[in-house]
Amino acid sequence: WARDGDRGRGGGGGECGERGDGAAGSTGRTRGNKGAASFPPVPPPLRFTQVVMNLPQGSLELLDCFVGIFDRHTWPADALPRINAYAFSKAVDPEGDVGATAAAALGLEATAAALGPGVTYRRVRLVAPGKYMMLVSFVLPQAAAYR
Repeated sequence: WARDGDRGRGGGGGECGERGDGAAGSTGRTRGNKGAASFPPVPPPLRFTQVVMNLPQGSLELLDCFVGIFDRHTWPADALPRINAYAFSKAVDPEGDVGATAAAALGLEATAAALGPGVTYRRVRLVAPGKYMMLVSFVLPQAAAYR
């Protein structure tokens, strides 16, 4: 086989049994840097600071996608993202319900306190009698991020 740059030059390793230099006895593949593609340097890791999960019907169930995907070198503890997740709750204590559900989805103890300090809750609106749309906002706990 021949690479695009080798066509029409005779000796580009076109036939099986030819080496790239025209000598017989090889697999037909050329080796070395001749015609090798050059790639741009790899950029430094991109870190994001916020995640907004704005589909209240299922956002808390999707929190498990953050479990164990961070490494301490790229993501030190002070750089972990803030998660903002909308959810519905019919519980008497919607803040506690949403917090416990989020913690359980992250593989933590199923209590609102497991999300750590700095958690905020907001009752966005009453969507039906006894059913709130909630917003829970928290920094991703280290116990979930580095698992």
